[in-house]
Order: sequence, then C-alpha cells, then structure tokens
Amino acid sequence: MPILEHVAGWRSRNGCQDTPDVREMPDLFDEGTVVQRWDYAGCRAETLFYRIEGGGHTWPGSPVNLNPALGVKSLDLVATDSIVVFFLRQGL
Repeated sequence: MPILEHVAGWRSRNGCQDTPDVREMPDLFDEGTVVQRWDYAGCRAETLFYRIEGGGHTWPGSPVNLNPALGVKSLDLVATDSIVVFFLRQGL
C-alpha cells in the first residue's frame, strides 16, 4: 500500500481533519534529505506522520550504515527517539 494511502487510513480511523499542519523540520545535515512533520487536528488520538523527501529505504538517524543500494539515510530525524517520545506522550 502506498504510504500516503496508509496515512489517510489512520487519519480517517482517528476522525482527523483532512488537511495536516505541515512543518519542515530543521535541515541539520547536508545528506540530501528534507523532513516534514504532518500533524493532524481534530483526532480522537494523536495522529502524525514524518515525510522524508530524498531518503532511501533506511532507518532515519540509525548509527548503522547499510548497503548504499538502499539509498540515502536521513540524519535530520532519529526515528527510534521519535517513536519512543510519541508512545510516552500516549502514556504507554
């Protein structure tokens, strides 16, 4: 399933407004990626999405360097930290 269809499914299930508040994250590293944070309003549960333009099929912010064939790894977002913070906000 294309990622934007997946995001739309969560937005719909959570009863969010259609249009997210899109904020570009600071571009801290010159690795060729740009990170956007999409926050949805009016939801029954917090719903957000990070979009990485120019990134490959990698784990953002990982200290592991994988096969270059997987594409560029974004360093402007540490995915593991973002996920932990999200779940902590939910009280989980």
